[in-house]
Amino acid sequence: MNTIIIVDDKLENLRVLSEMLESDGYNIRGAPDGPTALTMSNADLPDLILLDIRMPDMNGYEVCRRLKADEKTKAIPIIFISALSQSSDKIRAFNSGGVDYITKPFQVEEVLARVKTHLSLRDMNTRLRHEITQRQKAEEALQKVNEELEMRVHQRTAMFTEANEELKSEIVLRKQAEMSLRESESQLRSVQKLESVGTLAGGIAHDFNNILSVISGYAEFTKVGQLSENHPALDSMNQIKKAVRRAAALVRQIMTFSRQRGSALMAINIHPIVKETTKFLKASLPPAIEIRQNLQGNSDTIMGDPGFIQQILMNLCTNALHAMKTDGGILAVSTKNIRLNDQSVTAYQNLKTGPYIKLTVSDTGKGMTGLIKERIFDPYFTTKKVGEGTGLGLSVVHGIVKSLNGDITVESEPEKGNMFCVVLPKIKKDAKTEIKKEFEQPPGGQETILVVDDEELIKELLHQNLETLGYTVFAHNDALAALKSFRQNPDQYDLIITDLRMPGMNGDKLAIEAMKIRPAMPVILCTGFSELTDEKRAKEIGIKELVMKPIIRNQIARTIRHVLDG
Repeated sequence: MNTIIIVDDKLENLRVLSEMLESDGYNIRGAPDGPTALTMSNADLPDLILLDIRMPDMNGYEVCRRLKADEKTKAIPIIFISALSQSSDKIRAFNSGGVDYITKPFQVEEVLARVKTHLSLRDMNTRLRHEITQRQKAEEALQKVNEELEMRVHQRTAMFTEANEELKSEIVLRKQAEMSLRESESQLRSVQKLESVGTLAGGIAHDFNNILSVISGYAEFTKVGQLSENHPALDSMNQIKKAVRRAAALVRQIMTFSRQRGSALMAINIHPIVKETTKFLKASLPPAIEIRQNLQGNSDTIMGDPGFIQQILMNLCTNALHAMKTDGGILAVSTKNIRLNDQSVTAYQNLKTGPYIKLTVSDTGKGMTGLIKERIFDPYFTTKKVGEGTGLGLSVVHGIVKSLNGDITVESEPEKGNMFCVVLPKIKKDAKTEIKKEFEQPPGGQETILVVDDEELIKELLHQNLETLGYTVFAHNDALAALKSFRQNPDQYDLIITDLRMPGMNGDKLAIEAMKIRPAMPVILCTGFSELTDEKRAKEIGIKELVMKPIIRNQIARTIRHVLDG
């Protein structure tokens, strides 16, 4: 059982956190101030510390610095949990040695998830450090053996030819041990980088999707309300909407990579995705680069995610464009149906015989050496200059392809270009298609809707859009004020649309309170970052629909009618 020390001068905070973590199986010890926490930590090392900042006698920053300065306690992961929300406070917390920062008021699920994550990372780092230590000891032992053998060879060169051969063997073993040690150290650094990505990704996804909602919403509002079908600015509005969809897909891919979360797969036709992506690329190509497209076959349905396929194409094409940025060339994108038999399947890893779709992206750039080709799918490996790439693009592609039960190969030689081939299994199921008409009027109604979102721009955007569809709208940016309004006249409203993450009261709590007053009240929950726990909880408490941000006008209009019409 993991032991956690909670440091907070507020007894109520100690009680709430202790009960929450004890119910999840942790052994909890409370400390009302910094000096007590230092004493407790040195007496019996905990597995993790939750640390408040504002405390009498000694603040949380000083407690953290002292713990990290002590050889005995410096490895203990420390999570700050405070009502201070300024960036400067968080930076100061991380600079003092904290591994994470949770802002009060906190969400129970968030605290439990972060505690579990950092305990798991601590265990992983401990195991890696132990392995590195053991290998260092092995290296020292090999070094001693090497020195002894070198001395004996020096003294008796003529007599011990056989011993000389043994020395060569020992040198090989030493080099292998050194290489293994370097790989372990590299793995440890990668784990630490991924830890940072995972910590930041959730907050980035929520805030970024809120921004995308505003951009997409006002672009669509402008297009529908002010532009005729032949207006010269219409194409610009459509390009903004497409860019928003690509950005939203990119956020999903960041979350998938950093937290290794699964994605719901569906039957999709990859040809429209390939066409849309290459069309987007053509608009930004320099004159010296030509793009060619050759899509073959009618049956091109796979189990996948449209964002995954677009991410594969964008990353492969971006790498191809980078390879040709100096001298220009030809970027070729093609698809064709293939069937792998017992002989041809051996060219790929972990594939079965059967029908596949082969997606090929090739360029006429400078190509790669064999050494570079062996490492191109390693995370953080890049040949680009600082600021031109992260080294994650091809690693993401490799991970996506493997998650879709496919494989990726590369052919390249210096000065002969590159060719990446992605092979994905075909299915017989019909692909899901969605017909989108730019000027199709979204469904409206005359019902009364309560809108709640703490982002003022999103609240106003929903207010304007829904009123143009005929609805009567009451909008609030404070969940508590919205609940008060609902209590005063619950029968006035036909539907509640609320954001999930809000200060004071979250949207799921607002929904629960509203349904206590009026059990059959339909609620649509909107969020910029949804984990599987959010989706499960939404269904359990009676939420009718969970809508991911950015909010698209036609999408929310159809969702409203679906909920209201049953």
